[in-house]
Amino acid sequence: MLLIKRAVLFIGVATFLLTLRYMYRTRQPSWQSIMQEMPQAVGLGEWLDDESADDNQTYYENPRFKSSRNRPPGTNVSDPYGTAGFRPGLPKPPGSVYTKNLVIAKTIEENVDWVHDEALDAVRRMVYVVDDPRAPLTVPKNKGHEVMVYLTYIIDNYHNLPDISIFMHAHRYAWHDNDLLNNDGLEMVKRLSSERVTREGYMNLRCHWEPGCPDWMHPGTVVQDINKEEETVIAQAWAELFPEKPIPALLAQPCCAQFALSRERIQAWELERYTFWREWLLRTPMTDKISGRVWEYLWQVVFADRAVECPNQWTCYCDGYGVCFENEKQFDYWFELRWLRHELAEELGEWLERTAGYDGRKPGRITEIQAEMKRLEGMMEDARMSAVERGTNPSFRAFSAGRRWVPGDGY
Repeated sequence: MLLIKRAVLFIGVATFLLTLRYMYRTRQPSWQSIMQEMPQAVGLGEWLDDESADDNQTYYENPRFKSSRNRPPGTNVSDPYGTAGFRPGLPKPPGSVYTKNLVIAKTIEENVDWVHDEALDAVRRMVYVVDDPRAPLTVPKNKGHEVMVYLTYIIDNYHNLPDISIFMHAHRYAWHDNDLLNNDGLEMVKRLSSERVTREGYMNLRCHWEPGCPDWMHPGTVVQDINKEEETVIAQAWAELFPEKPIPALLAQPCCAQFALSRERIQAWELERYTFWREWLLRTPMTDKISGRVWEYLWQVVFADRAVECPNQWTCYCDGYGVCFENEKQFDYWFELRWLRHELAEELGEWLERTAGYDGRKPGRITEIQAEMKRLEGMMEDARMSAVERGTNPSFRAFSAGRRWVPGDGY
C-alpha cells in the first residue's frame, strides 16, 4: 500500500513538472503580462485587443523587432532609461554661429507666414503639412498631432542635424507661448539661447509651470479628468514605449509640446528607437488626439531622462531668453501687477456692459479704472524692458542659472 502511494505521488510530481516545462517552452509572453509585471500595474486602462489594431497585428509582433521583443531598438542594456547617458553639452566659443532648424507642424489651412520674417533668415525653416501628401515636407499619416512631425523630422534628418532643432506649432501667437515675450512665437525663436539649449540638451520653450507642473499626470489613474483625458491610458502607452523602464507615479513638465534640442541630445538615442516610436504612433489604436496628448508629457522622459522636469521659471526666462528680473521676488511681482490689471479689465468690462447705450456722462469709476490700468501697464513694460537690458549681461544669466562664470565666457 505504501509503495502504491509513493508511486502515485511520484507520477503526480512528474506530471506537474512536465506540465511546467511545456508551458515554459511554449508560452509566448503577451504585452499585457509584461505590463502587469512592471511596477505600478494597477489602473493601466483597458487593453485593446490585437483585432482592434489597424492591421490586425500589434507593432510588437512585427518581425523586424522580434529580437527586441522586451527591449525596443536603440536600448542601452546597461542604462535602465535606455539612453547612452545624457551629459551637459559644451557651448561654442563666444560669438560663434549656431546652425538651427525650425520645425513646424501645420495643416493646409494654417498660416505660417511669420516663420519667413527676416529676423529668422539664418534659421532653416522646415514646415511639415500633415494633411497634404503632395507637400514638400509631410508625414506618413496625419496622426498624433505634432508628434508625427517631430519624429519624422528626426528620422529623416538624423545624420544631418543642425546644432539646434526647434520644434513648434504653426500659430505665431498662443496663450501657451511665454507671457513676457508677448505670447509671440517669433520672439521666442529670436531670443532663444542656443548656449542654454546646448548645455541642457533639451529645453521646453514654455517657462510657465501652469499647466503641467509641478504635479500633473498620474499614470495608473482610473477616473478620467476632462482636462487630462490621456491620463487613464498613459501607463499603457508607457509600458509599450518604454517596456524596460518602471512606470513612474508622476509625469510633469510645462505644457504644450514645444521645445528645442541639441544635436547631441537627439543622437543620444539610436535612429532605430525613433523609428520604433513612430511605428507605435502609426499602429496604436489610440486616437489622433489621445496619442498626441500622451506624448506631450513624455518628451522630458525621452530627452531629459526625468519624469518630472519643471525648471525654475525665473531662470528659464533669464538664461533661456535673456529676460532677467533682478531676482525671483521681482519676477513674481511683475505677474502680481498683471493679475491686478486683469481684475481691473474684468471690472471695466462689467461697467461698460452695464452702461451700454447710455447717452449721458459715463460713471467716474470707468475713468478711474482706465487710468489705473494704464499706470499698471506702464510699470509692467518698464520692468520688462529693464529685465531685457539686464539679460544682455552674460554673468547675470549665469548667476540666474547657478552657473560659474569668468570674464570672457559668453552666454
